[in-house]
Amino acid sequence: MDYRYCIYLILIITSLFHTGKGFAQGENNHWVFGAGDHIDFNANPPTYLQNTNMQTIESAATVSDAQGNLLFYTIGCRIWDRNGNEMPNATGLKGNGPYFNGQGYGSGQDCVQTLPNPANPDQYYVFSGSPIEDGSDTIFYHIVDMTLNNGLGDVVASSKNSVLYGSGNLLEMSAITYGPCNSYWFVFATSTQNNCQLHACLVSETGIGTPVSSPMIIGFSYIRSLKISDNNPLAYGVVLGNIIRAAFDHNSGQFSNFGIIPNAPSGFALELSPDWNSLYLSGISNQAIRQYNVQLYPNLAAIGSSAVPLLTGITNPSVAGNAAYDIRLGPDNKVYFVNYVYNPATGYSEYLARIEQPNLPGMAATLNPTYTPFLSGLANYQNFKLSTQSLTRRNRDTITSNDSTIHRLALYCAGDSLVLSGTHSNIVYSEWDNGDTTAQNTVYQPGVYWLRSYSSNCLLYIDTFIVTMKEAPQLLGADTTICYGDLYTLKTKDLHADAYLWSNGSTAPSITITEAGSYHVRVQIRNCFFSDTINISTINPEIDLLHEDTLICKGSNVLLDAVSTIGDVIHWSTGQTGPSIYINSAGIYKAYTENKCGIQADSVRITDMDCDCRPIVPNAFTPNGDGRNDIFMPVFNPDCDALYYELKVYNRYGQLVYMTNRKGTGWDGTYASDLRPADAGVYFYTVKLSNRYGDTDAKFLKGDILLVR
Repeated sequence: MDYRYCIYLILIITSLFHTGKGFAQGENNHWVFGAGDHIDFNANPPTYLQNTNMQTIESAATVSDAQGNLLFYTIGCRIWDRNGNEMPNATGLKGNGPYFNGQGYGSGQDCVQTLPNPANPDQYYVFSGSPIEDGSDTIFYHIVDMTLNNGLGDVVASSKNSVLYGSGNLLEMSAITYGPCNSYWFVFATSTQNNCQLHACLVSETGIGTPVSSPMIIGFSYIRSLKISDNNPLAYGVVLGNIIRAAFDHNSGQFSNFGIIPNAPSGFALELSPDWNSLYLSGISNQAIRQYNVQLYPNLAAIGSSAVPLLTGITNPSVAGNAAYDIRLGPDNKVYFVNYVYNPATGYSEYLARIEQPNLPGMAATLNPTYTPFLSGLANYQNFKLSTQSLTRRNRDTITSNDSTIHRLALYCAGDSLVLSGTHSNIVYSEWDNGDTTAQNTVYQPGVYWLRSYSSNCLLYIDTFIVTMKEAPQLLGADTTICYGDLYTLKTKDLHADAYLWSNGSTAPSITITEAGSYHVRVQIRNCFFSDTINISTINPEIDLLHEDTLICKGSNVLLDAVSTIGDVIHWSTGQTGPSIYINSAGIYKAYTENKCGIQADSVRITDMDCDCRPIVPNAFTPNGDGRNDIFMPVFNPDCDALYYELKVYNRYGQLVYMTNRKGTGWDGTYASDLRPADAGVYFYTVKLSNRYGDTDAKFLKGDILLVR
């Protein structure tokens, strides 16, 4: 065939609620193509099989139901049921030839499409366009009814070889997409000299409409591939050395606003990522697969310059490379393409290649050029298609029971009312559960209400309103305390009332207070009035450490006590908690409490000294007046500051011969009564004293002393 006059169109169908492509159902779970090739996407990962009777040089189509069950497959001029048998009445079908010995071979590059019949849930249209070779320039269609042939399906006799178009200049192209409501568009192209033109036929419940022709695409005689977003007015196609971008109106069937994206040499087919942010171009140039960033629109030149080569092409017969042909997004949101891997020594090997993460930019998209080998041996037929896209059978779409259509509302009191209304745009008809057809419904009682509404774009919405009765609200909450001197804001809880009246006369939603007292508010919400009172008390928390700064003897234990005025847990700088702690060393000790008013603290400074008053007592003395050891006297630590001191000396008869309370004085060896020298010999003493700091309990020492003359 002459590829200069071919248009290859694969239309990627999007789900109703997505910008680009999405496969919410199983209509595309089977791809039957080539020479018996079959990919089953019901398995994960998808299964490649050689288990069908498909025979085509290029285009093919596969039809499955919403559950992913295979129904039939076709090349337009031949139709096989799910068991691989040609349908009984599928003989003599015209279109996608050429024919040899009465057998069609499917040589049209993209001449086969299928569409659900909007008027019959069991029927499908099969469109079959003539290839360049047979020169008939005609598009035929047939209708398959799945209730015939015991549920295996057959061609409706009266529909065979119906002519859709036969006015000449036909290109090998066809495409399908969604139209308004539950209709579809069948698109084809014609060529006049160096220009081509797109035409769209509306397929609706009333049948197939006459073609709607778009403006000429000037300067380009063919388009290799076209992708259309089903909900957005957006389409891309491959033309000679470039990519064309256009708008498509799903209501009118018109293409417009054509723009050229440069830098697409030898492009064969294109596909878009699931999010429609990246465009993939296949071809046989030095770059077999390129990725373009179409988010750069409206800068078409920038889109062309954004091309990232993902797979090396073939530029020299002595160097290995790849030739990429048909490319298609799978229902698993991975992009598949036909890849002919060239080896100078062994020639071509054909593979199904896969782009694993097509939403990611550049090499992160992860291309696998040899995902699975083809077993059909079609190395001489590089242009075979991966089966055209199937569309979901679409009646009137119903949107119900999701976040946007379940409304939970509440009445505030007896006598209150609510005005219910839908939240959807372009509504042309409304009907409430009580039969009212107004856009709004006023209700006065709790209950479940529903609204059925139709939009101008043929969507059915079912809104559910669940109306309950609120309990009387506690506006101000429980009584509370505030810190002395703080500002405190009183406001109603979780309510947006229509009017407020506070006990201080304010009509604002909130008031600020600083003093204890009883505060009252009355609010109005729609036709309901509520009031509440809150009692506010103030607190002024303090902590008192019940000790002044003090001096202790080293090693002495001292009990420190603290009191909180509001009974909070008392923390100490030592890490202990409680109202009292024992300490035995110098330092600054801090007690503190922590509460909503902040931190309250008090401290005491403890100083220590070496105040041990245990004396050293001699065991003999010589009171002979020579100035050496003349006085018997206990010797104390210089730091000793005794609270009480007493020294007594007794003779061997138990008679008291000396007593003093003055530390630093002693016995000179005379009787205190008459100052007579005491006889030499052994005497007995007692010492009684108590420390001024720390351990103040009295200590009692006794012993003997030898008086020597």
